Amino acid sequence: MSDTGPSGLVDDLARALAEARDAEHAAGRLRGRINEFYTQIDRAEQDVALGRWYWLRRRMKRGRHRRHHGESGAPLVSVITAVYETDPEHLRACIASVDAQTYPNWEHVLVDDGSTDGRVAEVLAGAERSSRRVRVLRHRLNSGIVAASTTALGAARGGYVALLDHDDVLVPDALERLSAALRAQPAATVAHSDNAVLRRDGRVADPFYKPDFSPERLRNQNYVLHCVMAPVEAVRRVGGFRAGYDGAQDHDLVLRLSEVGEVIHVPEVLYHWREAPASVASDPTAKPYAYDAGVRAVQEHCDRAGVTADVTPGVASGVYRVRRPAPSGQLVSVVIPTRGTTAAVWGVDRVLVHEAMRSIVERSTFDRIEFVDGRDANTPS
Repeated sequence: MSDTGPSGLVDDLARALAEARDAEHAAGRLRGRINEFYTQIDRAEQDVALGRWYWLRRRMKRGRHRRHHGESGAPLVSVITAVYETDPEHLRACIASVDAQTYPNWEHVLVDDGSTDGRVAEVLAGAERSSRRVRVLRHRLNSGIVAASTTALGAARGGYVALLDHDDVLVPDALERLSAALRAQPAATVAHSDNAVLRRDGRVADPFYKPDFSPERLRNQNYVLHCVMAPVEAVRRVGGFRAGYDGAQDHDLVLRLSEVGEVIHVPEVLYHWREAPASVASDPTAKPYAYDAGVRAVQEHCDRAGVTADVTPGVASGVYRVRRPAPSGQLVSVVIPTRGTTAAVWGVDRVLVHEAMRSIVERSTFDRIEFVDGRDANTPS
């Protein structure tokens, strides 16, 4: 400790703060190396899972003729896909993933929305020639995903409709698992699954394990995403895909379906969302118009559901803020579980619960607040 007076104390404090920052940075670097280690383990596990998926696909493809003609009691599922300027290899993989389904009774309705790349037409024509289950419709001009999806929905002949993007892939038992969930709950209007991202190098990564139905979370973001299956009659009853909601058409549809029936979550990764250069999976800012449409979809849902709220864009793309008016005159009780713990923050000892209370008092705009002590009864006061 310096004995040069107040200036020496200031220097000592500055050195102590610098040492605290250095220690924190060192700890952060160590945590980063640990996280990188776990990431490598995750990638290895994903490689194993991807290899298993392709093995299953080959196995199922060898036996698909027997399966497709061996069960006639399963309801027809219409997989609908809007196609526009798709990478031919990605489009082939998309179509092949439907062809490899374990479910015996499906059709694949694809709508080419005015693609100018001749290779897209060749892939679609080849798929249509190779299977009577594949039907291709074409728009002369590009009309947007809502228009293409509406055309596909109008042509669907199945009792259920499943939504599949033109460069994504289903796992082999996706239709089987989702249709079974809907048949088990006749009151349901939507079934959805977990999904993962298919990286550009072919690696399956970032599995998204979703909660069971959360209407509040669905208002704040389209966490449902993929894969979605619904009874065709329910989709048509709520109005199908609505013009003007391109990019948020699935979110808008699921919100409306959730208002008239139950939403089922099948807790399995049944869908691989491809990370392509122009996709939202790769760049969340790639389609800003989609988020504008999302704000309108959520606002109209709140209005229909009787939720008094103002919906605005959130802090991140694809996230929405649902602002409800705060009730006036009511008391808000803030419960803080605490043991009176102290900690050094930038070299200064602080009582953490005091800091929490002070931040609320200084920043809250609410009139009536009380603090409830959640102190552990076994901790000496």
